[in-house]
Amino acid sequence: MQPQLTVIQHHGEKRIKITFTFNRDLIDQVKRVEDVRWSRTHNAWLIPYKKEAYEKLLLIFPTLLVPEKKVSQVVPVTNEFTPSKSFIPKDDSCHVWHQGKRMFIYVRKKEEYIAFLKVLPYVLFSKQHCAWILPYHVKNTQLLQSFFRDKLIIQNSPPVSEPKKHLLIKHHEIRIMKTAGSELHLQLRYTKEHVQFMHTLPYLRWHKKKECWVVPYSASILKEIQDHFKIHHFNIVYEQEEDILKPKVAFTPKFRECPTAYREKLVIKRYSASTMKTYLNCFKEFINHYATIELSDITEEHIKQYLLYLVEERKVSSSYQNQMVNAIKFYYEQVLGKERKFYYIDRPFKEQKLPTVLNIDEVKKIILQIENTKHRCLILMLYSAGLRISELIDLKVADIDSKRMLIHVKSAKGQKDRMTLLSEKVLLYLRKYFLMYRPKEYLFEGQEGGRYSTRSVQNIFQKACEKAGIKKKASLHTLRHSFATHLLENGTDLRYIQVLLGHSSSKTTEIYTHITRKGMENIKSPLDHLDL
Repeated sequence: MQPQLTVIQHHGEKRIKITFTFNRDLIDQVKRVEDVRWSRTHNAWLIPYKKEAYEKLLLIFPTLLVPEKKVSQVVPVTNEFTPSKSFIPKDDSCHVWHQGKRMFIYVRKKEEYIAFLKVLPYVLFSKQHCAWILPYHVKNTQLLQSFFRDKLIIQNSPPVSEPKKHLLIKHHEIRIMKTAGSELHLQLRYTKEHVQFMHTLPYLRWHKKKECWVVPYSASILKEIQDHFKIHHFNIVYEQEEDILKPKVAFTPKFRECPTAYREKLVIKRYSASTMKTYLNCFKEFINHYATIELSDITEEHIKQYLLYLVEERKVSSSYQNQMVNAIKFYYEQVLGKERKFYYIDRPFKEQKLPTVLNIDEVKKIILQIENTKHRCLILMLYSAGLRISELIDLKVADIDSKRMLIHVKSAKGQKDRMTLLSEKVLLYLRKYFLMYRPKEYLFEGQEGGRYSTRSVQNIFQKACEKAGIKKKASLHTLRHSFATHLLENGTDLRYIQVLLGHSSSKTTEIYTHITRKGMENIKSPLDHLDL
């Protein structure tokens, strides 16, 4: 792909957009251009709309494709107001200039003026412009008027802000717009319940500029949205946008759902809910990448090109690449029943990364930050028994055996049952929690019953880490790693740790031997023997 250059508007200013085939050396050179930035929206590098920047690009890309309007001949656009120290008044007046969403305040250096300006919200002083800068807001203008009174002089008109679209939407109303690009734009007032529903839709994203939710169009997705909001008695306003720029015969590929046979095979094979969700999402993404090609016509070469696209352009992790390989293989091997010789897919090299582990003091600090009894029980259970988060929220009251001091973990990863430890200290907390909350079925239930939310547990842990000042990149699974490592350091046999964690192979458990300090405390670096 030849490097191409276009001129675009980005955040209210003109920028040069440069696109080229991925090359690490070229990227390093582009990064040296002054004020360059990467845009996720445009999936390209953006540089200032200046002659100097363009000349630097010509040195990096001699074969650059120049747009119709030469950049070298264009003078950068300047605003009507350019901040300058020449605006400082000679008398005691206060001059206010507006630029975009900011207010530039010019006053003489007087103690009472400075003391007043310093207490205004989000104020800062710019040495470059010799001005106080405030966000433009009606309240800020009122504060300035109440203090300076007749001395306040507004030099140019403030920006006129249009009322936000979401403020015009009534309660219990949703607006659905089907765009010409086969997308659904959804606008509604914020409520936790309905936003949680939105996050169950495939490929959901928030469009910041248009202030709406966006999902791909399909008849099944549209029906699912309409059915949900009909149940909650919403007024549904549905509109359809016509693309007047394209001829009516133009074909726009629609979003394709997974084949029914794919979903049914996952259910028959009794894959876990999380694995089913991963496989379905990965395969939907794959078949919609080739939306104009029938499934039966997708070849081995298509698969290889798609995996190459994931690695080179999307920069996905090796684990995500491996998930995609599994999802594609499942379709050909399990659904279609084809042999391995029909196709061949290369797997990525598995990254040999060591897990993050918290020391005992860090675990203690985190637990002490949690005051709520239920929340503390959740974190204590994860650490004391080495549970996965899915195993924790699936636990039922009957799974706690307080006489044998064991926890019965059922249908864990790989549909395996196991027994793990029940700590005496945790049992005391559980009894206190049980008297307070009286769970009916699951050990930890939500406010309206049923399983406790995984996201809620993650939020509890992350907030506790922040309060405890933990700098490591820790997650809920880090507690499981810490449980195994601390057992190993306390002299527990590796075979017992394997059983407690539910690992099928001892090789999986052996990774903790690489991060434990056991046996290393007596080893000294050769440097320690040097007399420096």
